[in-house]
Amino acid sequence: MTKLSNDILFRLIKTLGKNEKRYLRVSLLNNKHTYAKLFDLVDRQSKYDQDAILSQEKSIKKSQIANLKKYLFDLILQNLRLYHRNTSIDSIIYNGLLDIETLYNKGLLKPSIAILNRIKHLATKYENFTLQLIINEKEKKLGLNDNSKINKIDILTFYDKQNKLISKLKKKLDYIKLEDLFSLFYFNQNLIISDDNKKELEEIIDQVKEPIGEKRENIQLMLSYYWVTTRYYNMIGEYDQFFAQSKRYVAYIQSNLNTFNMLPTEIMNAYNTMLISSNALKKYSISLKYIDLLKKVPAKSSILKAQLTLITLVQEIDLYIKWGRFELALSRIPLLSKNYDTYQQYIANPLSFLLPYYFNTSYTYFALGMYSDALLWINKILNLNYRAYLANWQCKVRVLHLIVNYELDNIHIQSILRSTNAFLKKKRKVFKIEAALMKFISLPNKNNIDALTSFQKQMERILQNPEEKLAVEGIGILEWVEAKIARQPFAKFVQKKVEAAIG
Repeated sequence: MTKLSNDILFRLIKTLGKNEKRYLRVSLLNNKHTYAKLFDLVDRQSKYDQDAILSQEKSIKKSQIANLKKYLFDLILQNLRLYHRNTSIDSIIYNGLLDIETLYNKGLLKPSIAILNRIKHLATKYENFTLQLIINEKEKKLGLNDNSKINKIDILTFYDKQNKLISKLKKKLDYIKLEDLFSLFYFNQNLIISDDNKKELEEIIDQVKEPIGEKRENIQLMLSYYWVTTRYYNMIGEYDQFFAQSKRYVAYIQSNLNTFNMLPTEIMNAYNTMLISSNALKKYSISLKYIDLLKKVPAKSSILKAQLTLITLVQEIDLYIKWGRFELALSRIPLLSKNYDTYQQYIANPLSFLLPYYFNTSYTYFALGMYSDALLWINKILNLNYRAYLANWQCKVRVLHLIVNYELDNIHIQSILRSTNAFLKKKRKVFKIEAALMKFISLPNKNNIDALTSFQKQMERILQNPEEKLAVEGIGILEWVEAKIARQPFAKFVQKKVEAAIG
């Protein structure tokens, strides 16, 4: 039996949507052929089982199944290219180039030129300089078919045009390089940016910000500009500027909606950024509006549909947690689990999705006092590949793990305290807020009002330090203790506190 992870044909068939399968079966797969039978047999399996295929279909021989699978795999890819030929700008242009080559080889010059003009317009409109260079080469080839119309000026003009495109492409690459350098800071930071890196980061940001006027002529540069600057303001905690820049980002997208309807990923990125910035300022009604807008982004491909579905559900649960509406967050978890099972094969970087999914699920159960369920989901995080995600994520999970075990009256709590302390020291350092929490949990009479009140005042002093606050962000340690002092359920207390804060 071949493992699922090793059988690429099985994985490809399992990524096909209903419409794609219907297209393959009705239009292209003749059921009399052996490869069509193989398609149906593989499609019906929950995991790839070659022995079962051979026993169910006697016309398929063991000696030929490898070649049949390769042929079927290639056939599916060929037909998927036909099915999706008009689903993105790049696919339209690439298919147009293939059509031009076919027509040119048949001596049909006029229809070749008509297609070339159409895809040239698209490449120019969407500022794909690489494809413009290829299209211009193709245009020269078509022009040379009639030597009587080619002169020295035409040749010089052609190379001048190509050099200008190469110059634009170089500027674009230089700018995207800045975006990638910034991303190293954004995705690899553990807490507040170190002084050693701060200067380098500021130099990158200065280059990204200027000159705006020139970038307005280039869609890709403007998208990079908004992506970098919004995340920079979020990174340094300038949430008012983060929100204002996110609004400008969305306005830019919406002012060019006819263009961006063919680039739905860019719409998704802008709306998601607006949602995060609204959350940062506790503007939850605005966040909810962008959840709805995310659900309406046109998704023509299976992978984009998967991304939109999963990202929207994760963000919706995260919103309800921040809003203190834990029952609503809980109601979305089964739907998220179901959709994850459906779409997990489309996730390029599973860890980037699983972390917020698992953490928000465990936190929802914790907030509602469902501690055993919370521990189950925390353990899912602890079983992930530690080296692959940020140290601060790991430490935050360990802190929540400690609190949940305390609530469960785990008899091994002292051992968990020691292991948590050792883990925090190894991964970065033990922050004062974490040390205070561990000391509080180790107390024999920690549930009396005096101990709780003393711990609350100590936390309020410590959390005035932004770095300390960031270390335990998203856990709500202060609210957890305040709820105990008020003798109220944590979820109910947090909801009241959030509602009082936002008015």
